[in-house]
Amino acid sequence: MNTADDVVYATQDSLPDAPLSTDFSAFGLGSYQALWLTTEHRDTEHALDLAKAEATQTRSDVFIWDALAWTQHAAGQTAAAIMSARRAMAEGTRDARLFLHAGIIALNAGDAQAAARLRKARDMRALLLPAEQIYSRWHEVYGVEPYTV
Repeated sequence: MNTADDVVYATQDSLPDAPLSTDFSAFGLGSYQALWLTTEHRDTEHALDLAKAEATQTRSDVFIWDALAWTQHAAGQTAAAIMSARRAMAEGTRDARLFLHAGIIALNAGDAQAAARLRKARDMRALLLPAEQIYSRWHEVYGVEPYTV
C-alpha cells in the first residue's frame, strides 16, 4: 500500500463517525477516497463525483483513470467505465489494481481481454489490498475457473 492509500484508510478508520461525504480531494486524495468508497460498497455517487473531479479538473494519470473506471463500473455506467479503463491501461503500467479493475469491467462487458487482465491481477494479487484480494479470486466471485476464463 502506498502512502496516499495509508492516509485515506487510516483517516476513514480513525473517524468512524465522519460522514462518508467528507472530501479528501483538497489533499490530492480524491481518487483514493473514490476507490475506497467503491471497493467498500459505500456512497457510489460521491465516489463518482470525486473521481470525475480529479480526472477532469485536477490531474489525470493512469491511476486517476482507473479510479474513474472503477466508480463508473460500480455506478452501472459500463460504456463510460470501458473507455476510462482503456485510458488507465493505455500506458502499459503493470499494476495489480489496474489489471483487476480493467479485467472485471471487461468481464462485465463481455470483452475478450477480461481473461488476460484477470490472470495478471491474480498473479500480482499480493499487491492488492485485502478488500480487493477477494476480487482477484474471480473463480469464486464470478463462478469462472481461474485458468479457463
